Amino acid sequence: MSGEEEIWFTFQKLNYFYNAGEKKQFEEVKLPTDLMFRQYMDWKGYQDDEELRKAEKTYSKNKYLLQFTNCFSKFSYYLFNLII
Repeated sequence: MSGEEEIWFTFQKLNYFYNAGEKKQFEEVKLPTDLMFRQYMDWKGYQDDEELRKAEKTYSKNKYLLQFTNCFSKFSYYLFNLII
């Protein structure tokens, strides 16, 4: 890092960083999607803890929480609204 503090926030589980360059606005994190397939296959991952911490801060952890709704609760809510 260049010694400057990075400004960022998380909204709806996505990270946004402040672009202090010419845009001067918050931008969604850009994932590296423009490499050749071989480059992805040859990548050895993060080699030390510092690289890993920086990547986790930038991209967040690769996890997604699925929230399931109980079918009975939806059905009972629907029935309750019909009765009233």
